[in-house]
Amino acid sequence: MNKKIFLSVAAAALLAASLTACGDSSTSAKSSKVEDCAAGLTKECLEGEWSFIGISNLLDTAGAIRPDYNFSNAPGKLILKSTTPADSFEFHLPAASVNAMQPDCTPLFGTWSVAQNTLTMELGKFTMGCLQFGERSMTFNPTLKIKGNVVELSLQKLWFMKTEFDDEETKMGSAEVFSITD
Repeated sequence: MNKKIFLSVAAAALLAASLTACGDSSTSAKSSKVEDCAAGLTKECLEGEWSFIGISNLLDTAGAIRPDYNFSNAPGKLILKSTTPADSFEFHLPAASVNAMQPDCTPLFGTWSVAQNTLTMELGKFTMGCLQFGERSMTFNPTLKIKGNVVELSLQKLWFMKTEFDDEETKMGSAEVFSITD
């Protein structure tokens, strides 16, 4: 009889201990990219590997991607990392870019920071052959759109692909668009 009581007490103690352990969550669940970006333009929202899906026409209120600059089938990528001493980025041109085969054009490396809905990026090494327009750094006021489990990031201007366009009007009316999936 004492053996049964001992086993029952031991089993109850083991069950209680396992339930307590399950209820004690010392690590919180990682938030999703959609949740991070719903809070606005933050470091947590921007960190990750973004697909460069195309160039949009800023005059189109729907933000549609220009048909000749839709890279969805072979996107480039923008990787934003939290690193020390400064946060770093790596940019790969899409395969369809006229500059994609130039060795000094892809990948590009640099640093980035975000503060008060402003994203600032600076090239680590200026590459004259690719970014001929002379802007080593750029400040953006990007927009975020959440579409289900996809977040779209529009830089609201051109920087990486600026040399792809000849006329200033098109350059001024276009934006680079990236997406990331949860």
